[in-house]
This record gives sequence, C-alpha cells and structure tokens, in this order.
Amino acid sequence: MRRVGARLCGLLVLAFSILEVRPTLAQSDSGALAACIESALSSERARNMQVLPRPADAFLIAPDSVQHPFSLPARGCMGFLAVGRRHTQALSLAIYRSDGRIAAASAEPAVYAYLQTCGQAGERFIAHVRMSDGTGEVRLLPLWRARARLEGLEDAMAACRAIGMVRPLPIDVGPEPIGPPLHHSLKQLTQRLAKLGYQRRGEPLRGSLPTMRRDVRRLVLPGNRCYAFAALGDVDVGDIDLRVFGPEESPRLLAGEYERSRQAVVKMCAKQDSQVLMDVRMYDGGGAYLVQGYELSRPRIPVPAGVEGPTLIGLSEAERTFGSRGLGVRDTIWVLLPARGEQRVPLHMSADGCYGVALVPSRDQGRGDLDLGVTDQHGNLVAADMGPGNHPRVYVCPERDALHMLVARTPDLTRPSRALLIVASDVPDTSHADASQSSPQEDP
Repeated sequence: MRRVGARLCGLLVLAFSILEVRPTLAQSDSGALAACIESALSSERARNMQVLPRPADAFLIAPDSVQHPFSLPARGCMGFLAVGRRHTQALSLAIYRSDGRIAAASAEPAVYAYLQTCGQAGERFIAHVRMSDGTGEVRLLPLWRARARLEGLEDAMAACRAIGMVRPLPIDVGPEPIGPPLHHSLKQLTQRLAKLGYQRRGEPLRGSLPTMRRDVRRLVLPGNRCYAFAALGDVDVGDIDLRVFGPEESPRLLAGEYERSRQAVVKMCAKQDSQVLMDVRMYDGGGAYLVQGYELSRPRIPVPAGVEGPTLIGLSEAERTFGSRGLGVRDTIWVLLPARGEQRVPLHMSADGCYGVALVPSRDQGRGDLDLGVTDQHGNLVAADMGPGNHPRVYVCPERDALHMLVARTPDLTRPSRALLIVASDVPDTSHADASQSSPQEDP
C-alpha cells in the first residue's frame, strides 16, 4: 500500500488546476453584501452621488476600533456608510475633524451606520469605526455628494442576510446561576487542556477584583516553548478577560481573550526568554480569581519548516486530538488560501481506514473564518466543519477506495494567506518500507 503522503504530494498540481466551484458548498456572502449595498445606493447614484474608489475594510474584534482619514475633493458634503458583516452585533461610527472635534456621530450602536459631513475643498476628516459587540469584517464606504439621509437604506439593510444581526436585549429570568467554585473550575479546565497536550506549570496566581477594575501581573517565560494561560473567576464573577502584553519597553499585545465568560484562556509561544505582563480585567461581577499557566508539549512528528507561533500550537493540538481517536498524523503541507475564495486539494482515501483532516492558519492570517469540507469522487459533500472559527477539523471513513477533495473556504480573508493542512489516518504508515526501496529526497 502506498503511503498517504506520496498520494497527497503526487496530486498537488491537480489542486491548483481545478478551478470550477462545486454547488455542494455554500458560496461566499461577499457578493450578497455587495448586492445589498448597491441596492441601498442605487437611488442615490441617480442623484449624482458618487462612491469614492477607496472603500476601507477591517477585521475587528470587540471592543477594537479602526480609523480611516479622508479629504473632500471639493466643497460639498461627504457621507460615510459602515456595514458589519456576518458575526457583527453592533458597531458605532464617528467622524472627526482634523483638529479632533466631532463632526458627526451615530446615535446608538447598530450593524450599520451612516453619517454625513460637509466642508471646504481639501478639508480632512477621520472616520472612526468601533466594533461595540461581536467580531467580523467591517466595510466603510466614502460617498461624495451624499445627502443627509440615504433613501431606502433601512429597507435594503433589513433585507440583507449577509450583514450581522443586533444582539437581542437580555430577558430577565431571575438571578444568574452561581458558577462553580474556583478549585472545581480549575480541575475541569486542567483536564480539558491535558487532552490537548498542556501540563500545569507552577502554582496559580490569586487575587480579587471588583467590577470594572484590572490587575497586572509580571511573569518570566522560558523561550522556545508554547503556553496557555487561564484566568478563572469565582462564583460571583460574570465576565473576566485576560490579555498578555510584551515587556514595558514595548507593551504590544501578544494574546487576548474577550469572550463573555467566567474564564478566559489565551495561548501563545515564546521564542526566547522574556518577561510578559498578564492583564486581568473584571467586566461583570467581582470577587476572587486566579491565573494558571500551562506548558504545551511539542509535537511528536517532525515540525515542518515555517511552522511557529499559533500554527505550532494548532499542529500540536491537532496531533493530540487525532491521537485520542487512534489516528496518526501522516502528512503536513502548506497550502495557499485565496481571499474570499476556495482552495481544493485532492487526497486518495482507502476504504480500510479512517481519516482526520485539520486546517491551521498561519500567523499572517489573523482571526478570519476558515471552513473545511470533504467531497467524494462525485462531488458530494461527505464531511464539513463550517461554523465560526479558524481551526476546522473533519473526520471521514470512506466506504470505498476513491479520490476525495479537501475543500478549504475563506469567507472572511481580505488577502491571500497560508494555512497548514494536516492529514491523519489509522492506515499503517509504510514510509520506512518506501524509503528502503527508493533514494532519499530533499525537502522542497
């Protein structure tokens, strides 16, 4: 039986030559969003309004924001339309003059916002967009000769399924259930991380915080290792966040977790011995908390060139997850993912085994959504992981020997980037037998 790696590598050229799009996978919603925006602006275009050729796109995670400067091409009025896509719950828009004064601001957060400001030729403005709730891509369009109100904007956005939805108001159902005590939460988390290859490192750091207060701790991390840090809140804590910053000389954000939960887990790698700052923030509730560190075991397989940081973490966790199901990693290969597109990689699967396939983004991708599917020789979808997130993983046990297609989709990426494709199987590895019958080959 030929090795799975030989089958995969031998068919890579076919992956880049297949250009047709199968209807079994959902198409990207970028076209739907563009259609909604065009529908909202069609009547205004007839009134001499012009969409300037420099729309701004940004991927934001609440409560992050982005600024874009613009200048008026002539005396007149310019409108700014900001639309949040997919998982956006609320965004806010404000327009600042060059001296810092607010020219206009949205009344309340929504999934889209429109503002108009007027001035002289060459006058500069700064559009400030903040993701108040949710995460996802935000598109900002500058509109020249725009009116104070866009006719039909509300109807077009209400009918658009490509944009986000406002988070519903909370319903009063009584007091929030009391969370588990700290020692119980720590035990459960430690067991869960142990399945991914993490071991506790040292004793937890303990403290107590009231609502909307923060605490900063300093840690020294040995280099050439990967870590996970968890901030856990006691029974009266409703929401706790954790951020890891570099040393004080360059306080850049290394990792962060902002979910609405009693616990926050961040993962990162340290190339060299360094000091980091652990920033714990109490957003809801208050009381005792602890921060526990974990160290990640390195992969048992040879690490491919260029795998580091988040990609190394994803490779290690995928190897452990596949191993718990009796699957061994057979191949790892870099693939190039297009922006808002689709990439296909053929893989021959045998009926006498089961397969696990994972896709891990590289450092240059960020947090954009990744989807992964597997189609059979007839183009039918047999497995898929298409939920929000950027570490999809699927499992397939084929009924017959056949060529399958691994389909990676990038609905949120704004530029091409790399991802590591990991293939695991319980088919016996015959690499030693293959090596004894052929001359060694150098890595590309």
